[in-house]
Amino acid sequence: MKRRSPLPRSIHRNAAAATSTGEHCPATGWWIPQGSPEPWRYLSEGSLMPALNGQPTVWLRAATDKMPEDSARQASSRSLSPA
Repeated sequence: MKRRSPLPRSIHRNAAAATSTGEHCPATGWWIPQGSPEPWRYLSEGSLMPALNGQPTVWLRAATDKMPEDSARQASSRSLSPA
């Protein structure tokens, strides 16, 4: 029997550019909440797309695999602040 190879990453990565809270993440990478200044989130394929401040939102796939500087600063300040 002939083995099938998985889709090339470039095709899989571009499979979906937007998805909503409660849906499964279609591709691992950085996601941006639509119309919000909130920091980007790194989500794994198959995980549930989160709500934003308790509200459903549309998440847009970032065009880059690198974390933006603003989100990096916010993430590091959160990890340094006492819980």
